[in-house]
Amino acid sequence: MPAVGPLKNVFGHKSEFLVGLDIGSFNVKLVKLVPPEKGPAKLLAFGSKELPQSAIIEKDIKDREGVIYTVQTLTEEVAEDALEVVINLSGHKVFTDRIQVSLTGKKTKLSEAVMIEAEQRIPTGTSGIVVDYQSLGKIDEGKKEDVILVAARRELVEDYFNVVRDAGLDPIAIDIDFFATYNAFEFNYGIPAEGAIALVNIGHTLTNITFIIDGAYYTVRDVSTGAQAIWNSIQMELRLSSDDLTELMHDELPMDDKGPYRSAVFTATEELKLGLDVAFSYIENVTSGRTIDQIYLAGGGALIEGVPEAIGQKMSIPLELLNSFKGLKPAEGVFSGVDPSKIAALYSNAVGMALRAEV
Repeated sequence: MPAVGPLKNVFGHKSEFLVGLDIGSFNVKLVKLVPPEKGPAKLLAFGSKELPQSAIIEKDIKDREGVIYTVQTLTEEVAEDALEVVINLSGHKVFTDRIQVSLTGKKTKLSEAVMIEAEQRIPTGTSGIVVDYQSLGKIDEGKKEDVILVAARRELVEDYFNVVRDAGLDPIAIDIDFFATYNAFEFNYGIPAEGAIALVNIGHTLTNITFIIDGAYYTVRDVSTGAQAIWNSIQMELRLSSDDLTELMHDELPMDDKGPYRSAVFTATEELKLGLDVAFSYIENVTSGRTIDQIYLAGGGALIEGVPEAIGQKMSIPLELLNSFKGLKPAEGVFSGVDPSKIAALYSNAVGMALRAEV
């Protein structure tokens, strides 16, 4: 299979843009970039803001006004001149599949062939569904095309578009989380020609894992757990009240002895570890024994104190946080009072989306 460069945006058109707006289930993240012209891409601003509780459940918007207000206030605080943005979708509401499409003749259009295949692959059919795809290149002497198929309910796509528009922004494209994570990694680290890498993005309720093998995107798997489950387990282990948990999540709960906390984190990451085991075993089975050489952690769950260490210890695989700011030139004062290496993993999707200006 040929190596894959930056994965293009889906559900949208190719356009110049500077802002990635990552709407998660727990918070909204924004990154504002200047694309490279004569030098590296420049990071102008970034920020995040928590959503009202239960504003988004399983990617469905439940509190429309709460989401609009959060997006508006974050934009005003971080990038008040922002107009065009790229937004995202993820989770079980988005159907993805890697397929091989036959090109039966010289006049066969790839888009038509993909739609025929999509009708068979998508359980509900394509009625009321937005379908797009990303070509990974021709195979079998040009007789077939290797393709990532992506689909989502039109209603879901329109909900996110309309919320962002009502917040005063123009969503020029919708990206898929694992595409964005891949692009952030590719930009900041490059894709090594050899080895098996897992990009593990720990979201609030879901963890997605993007596998890169020998210089090429391979597949993506989801694990139905995330930061919320980790925090809930920590709360139970330490017998914390809801107020205490909130203080702990914001690093405001005094602790004289971190031993019980570290033990609680180790226990809390067991469900995620088991999910990773299943995903990694799948890769081993379908690749005739390939094992993962390196893990990069991204997402809000990766920033929970002790989580990277616990997962690294459980998995016994080299692991580090994905520094999505590594290859960006910071504007003066953008990191004032902040260690970028300690927060950059949170912004991997937003950075990957904003980097569409380069594609």
